[in-house]
Amino acid sequence: METIKDYHSIHVLDDPSINGNSSNSNNGSSKNPNNNSNSGTGSNTGSNSTNNSSNNGSGTPNIPTNTIQSVLKNKNNKVPDILIDYSQLAKDKKIHHIEFRDDINNRLLTTLTTKNHPNALLIGDAGVGKTAIVENLAVNLYEKEPITLAMLGDQTKIYELPLSNLVAGSSLVGVLEAKLQSVIDFISDPKNHAILYLDEIHQLTTNQELKSVAEILKPALARDDMHVIGSTTTQELKFWQRNPALTRRFSNIIVPELTNDQTTEVLKKVLPNLQDKSN
Repeated sequence: METIKDYHSIHVLDDPSINGNSSNSNNGSSKNPNNNSNSGTGSNTGSNSTNNSSNNGSGTPNIPTNTIQSVLKNKNNKVPDILIDYSQLAKDKKIHHIEFRDDINNRLLTTLTTKNHPNALLIGDAGVGKTAIVENLAVNLYEKEPITLAMLGDQTKIYELPLSNLVAGSSLVGVLEAKLQSVIDFISDPKNHAILYLDEIHQLTTNQELKSVAEILKPALARDDMHVIGSTTTQELKFWQRNPALTRRFSNIIVPELTNDQTTEVLKKVLPNLQDKSN
């Protein structure tokens, strides 16, 4: 796997023509049925192509194609509201190493470096530490742990995409898809050496607002252009399995609970820090 040179992202949320904050928001582009700021919407069939949005006659507003394309081509802006840089969290010491997960970490590294379908799905009960395993990998990359660097490269970084960030501010048709495509372009670019993490990935099959996300991801996963880590609970795995086209692109990694003795050892190590914070 190649490594990352820069962190370039695509800023979508702040685009005024997409999030509805532009000065021309009175042209009927909102989905709000009570938005009557433009009483002539639908009757002006000769509207200028520079309008922010138009009505397709069915009451569903659309974003102009040229607006979405301009967003996708703009790859010099950052999107901190969309992607979370785990390397930055490691640098700020907001994420840390974990204990007793060496076997899981080795399996994760092996999966991410396979030639076909280099995507891993962490499966375990709620609270067993699936996200912590991904954070641990990010810390190893940041601290240049030899085995991790040998397998993933010294420039690789991990970015989390909270699925709620895709839905937020995406009420207009096409906004969610444009935001997702910008992320896919970034993760798929070999110059960026990026790994994408999707927590609660089963939402792609259970959340109606995210159904289109699964369809957009399928081609990129089929081409093995992306390295993706997903996580889901044992209970919600059945919902994820409803989409065979997605599930077969991932290798399952079971994350068991720690034993009582392991849990005791972890508590002994974190207790001093907890006491310092309480004081």
